[in-house]
Amino acid sequence: MTGSAAAKVIGLEAAALVTALFGIITAATWERVPEPYMDEIFHVKQTQQYCGGNFSSWDPMITTFPGAYVAAYAVARLVAQVPPGVIARVRPAGELRNVAV
Repeated sequence: MTGSAAAKVIGLEAAALVTALFGIITAATWERVPEPYMDEIFHVKQTQQYCGGNFSSWDPMITTFPGAYVAAYAVARLVAQVPPGVIARVRPAGELRNVAV
């Protein structure tokens, strides 16, 4: 195996490890805190607005940079492409929490 090929393999292994760790941390978080926590409850409606494609909506009481909601929208769009049955359970505000992790 050449140096370039070995580097690609190591890169893929590192990406797989990070993905696995992210999955473990996310599952542990959802197991321990299944409901919206602290200020998450205030961000749910804003996230739902963006995930619904309504980018002109904004709650002036929220000080979070809109990029978090745009990222949640992007994740929701990706998840929507996953065939039914692959994701066993969809949680409210899950996209926002996963983006925040």
